Amino acid sequence: MTVFIVSLGSVLTALQTPQPLTLDEVVKIARQNAYSVATAEAEARRVEASVQEAKGSVLPKIGVNGTYTRFAEENKVVFDPSQPPITFRPIDRKLIQLSLQQPVDITGAFGLAISAAWALRHATDALVMAAANDAAEQAKSAFFQVLVAEDLVTVAEENLANRKLQLQMAERRVAAGVAAKFDVIRAQTDVTAAEQELLRAKNGVQLAKSALNNVLARDVSTPFELARPEAPPPIPDDLGPLTEMARQGRPELIAARMQLQFRKRFRQVQEKGNLPTLTISANLDHNPDAKGLGSERETLSATALLNIPLFEGGVTKARVRQAREEEQKAEIAVQQTQNAVDLQVKQAFLDVQTAYKVIEVAKQSVEQATEALRLARLRYEAGVGTPLEVSDAATAFAFARTNLVRAEFDYAVAYGRLQRAVGKEDLK
Repeated sequence: MTVFIVSLGSVLTALQTPQPLTLDEVVKIARQNAYSVATAEAEARRVEASVQEAKGSVLPKIGVNGTYTRFAEENKVVFDPSQPPITFRPIDRKLIQLSLQQPVDITGAFGLAISAAWALRHATDALVMAAANDAAEQAKSAFFQVLVAEDLVTVAEENLANRKLQLQMAERRVAAGVAAKFDVIRAQTDVTAAEQELLRAKNGVQLAKSALNNVLARDVSTPFELARPEAPPPIPDDLGPLTEMARQGRPELIAARMQLQFRKRFRQVQEKGNLPTLTISANLDHNPDAKGLGSERETLSATALLNIPLFEGGVTKARVRQAREEEQKAEIAVQQTQNAVDLQVKQAFLDVQTAYKVIEVAKQSVEQATEALRLARLRYEAGVGTPLEVSDAATAFAFARTNLVRAEFDYAVAYGRLQRAVGKEDLK
């Protein structure tokens, strides 16, 4: 029975313990919760409504009107004095009218307006993806910042252990009468400094976790643990394919191209502003009383209205000029965006290469610092070295370990920035 209770308690504890978040899960949460993504999605929905508005402009308009008219008096006509007068117009009139209006796109302006709206819709979709990519990059950076903070705690713990070992060595030598008490005091000072550094490192973990929660748009105190991902793979040596991938798939560039298409269509719509327009309408009038000379209970009529502008004071010409300037600005924006994308890819590519090489150098520094610390301890125990040599060697070892941790972080962040610059997660 006792075994059952213990096992049940272990199961409940396991169920209550949250599973460590992977990098993919963190990125997914960021893409879903980021405020910038929500804002971009709201703009996309607004533009979607404008597409529906443009489509509605070519659909028929159907309406019902009811009219009641009261005159001051009836109008009557007497044709034969021996007969009652004939009512020409009753004192009141009731009219119910069903109307239908259908614009006819004889110039193609309506079709161009719909096409322009769709181009703008595609542009906003691309901007939503761009916002999601930004959120993913920020989440990756914050994710690795937490891992770095945790690694720095490990480095601080190693440093504290080395300082305590140095203190033990000094205490043994003082007890043996072969070293001055100053060696112990100096070692104790180093231990105290290492303990303070460990406290700061642990505080850094809490701050990094709060920052990641903030990026994920959730309460900064939300507890979590992270699963360590595999190291990012080495990148290709050729910059050209990455640049081409970015030119084809970068959302900002796609959005700029779609906005250019929108401006072109909008300019074409404005150029048709002084062309004729055709509207076909049909009306069904129902007069429930139908009194008076020539009155009919129901009347059906159809009308074709062709409007030919003759003079409009140069309004269309001015609108076309404005639209052309906006189109030219959009063309410049496309080229400017492409240049910026090319630059970002190159910068990120070089940063990744540099960070990858720095890791190798940092590993060598750790190996050298480890050996230097070992030799400094042997020299001190043999009586030919000084406490300062051991302290300096321990400091150099902690510095080398810290540099390696930060180098690995820089590489992971640089790789994420390269993914953001290219616009794809898979860079193969």
